[in-house]
Amino acid sequence: ALAGGVALGASYSRGALIGAAVAIATILYVSFSGRIRQKIAWLLVAAVVVVAGSVYVLRDSEFVANVILHDSPTTGAMIDSNTAHVDSLAKGVSLVATKPLGSGIGSTGSASLTGNKPLIIENQYLFIAHEVGWVGLLLFVWLFVEIMKRLWISKKSFLALGVFASGLGIAVIGLFLPVWADDTVSIVWWGLAAVGIGSMELGIQKMTKGKKKHDS
Repeated sequence: ALAGGVALGASYSRGALIGAAVAIATILYVSFSGRIRQKIAWLLVAAVVVVAGSVYVLRDSEFVANVILHDSPTTGAMIDSNTAHVDSLAKGVSLVATKPLGSGIGSTGSASLTGNKPLIIENQYLFIAHEVGWVGLLLFVWLFVEIMKRLWISKKSFLALGVFASGLGIAVIGLFLPVWADDTVSIVWWGLAAVGIGSMELGIQKMTKGKKKHDS
């Protein structure tokens, strides 16, 4: 947790902060029940309001402008990151709407920088749709939802719950960044999801075999 917190702070990534908050809130909410869960829900709502209000009030301070808003006039940049995110989103929507079949693997992201038409789309879902089309995006969403459903069924396992919560966080990060394009994130998350689901399936098989032996 300490190492993760240090890495999270050093990343200066707002998407990562939001994703981590979603994951932690999910774990807290699922881990408790009854009145405690209601109290946690209200505390989370209050925390969101306090954080949002603090950012608004302190928006002109050096720390908030640099670390949170990424919009400091002292950097000398012609276009701030917020404007770049909005422009990228608008361009991505336009391209996906005009090319429903996609433009092919490698037409987006870092791979496209080696070609004649470099394109950066800072949204994972538009990223996928631009490369493999609307059908490809639907297949990806279907696969992700199926994996999340199976992890939810096994939420009593700390591994399954952790992967489920982090999956929600990553899904949120995908709204701001093409997070699945990072090899480390993809290999670790999908690999752990496979272990969590596989462990559940193996446990069910053992229980079924044991029951059959007992009945016989």
